Amino acid sequence: MIKFIILFIGMTISLNSTFEKEMQLIKAKETTRKANKIELAIQKYKFAELTLENVALALREIGIHHPDTVFFQTIKESGWLNKTFYKSKLATKYNNLFGMRKPAQRYTTCLTNTYRGYATYSHWIYSVIDYLYWQQSNIIRENESYKQYLVRRGYARNTKGYVKKFNFILPDSLKNIFRSDL
Repeated sequence: MIKFIILFIGMTISLNSTFEKEMQLIKAKETTRKANKIELAIQKYKFAELTLENVALALREIGIHHPDTVFFQTIKESGWLNKTFYKSKLATKYNNLFGMRKPAQRYTTCLTNTYRGYATYSHWIYSVIDYLYWQQSNIIRENESYKQYLVRRGYARNTKGYVKKFNFILPDSLKNIFRSDL
């Protein structure tokens, strides 16, 4: 009986060890896949002009959660000119589309210098990637809307009022980018 128990425990440990190795492999593959998406986006957009369309496409391509709502955040934070270009100095000169502050704890793509306390980036695509890292630093809970997530994370000083103002009407060219999200 003791031999059977020892054999059973040994098999269980072996199965757990195999399962853990498989899970580590799955996580490593997922991390590689995400890194590849980011690298492809950098290569594709690093010389691209800062336009609403380019940002919308990049949000989808790198895997931002709720890209339609996040896109509305870029408009809220950076404004838009003739529904084609961003207009704030933080966006156009310092490449910060989200009004992000320089993080103290999580990984970031921002530069060391800031502008009036806000993070600065060498190109707008790094602002988008940094937002992805911000999302990954605290995941969305099951059955939580993205607006609830922003409130829980305290994204803005008055987050509840902030998320109520996502009522922009997009041009058709941008609606088509988010068609499956709207």
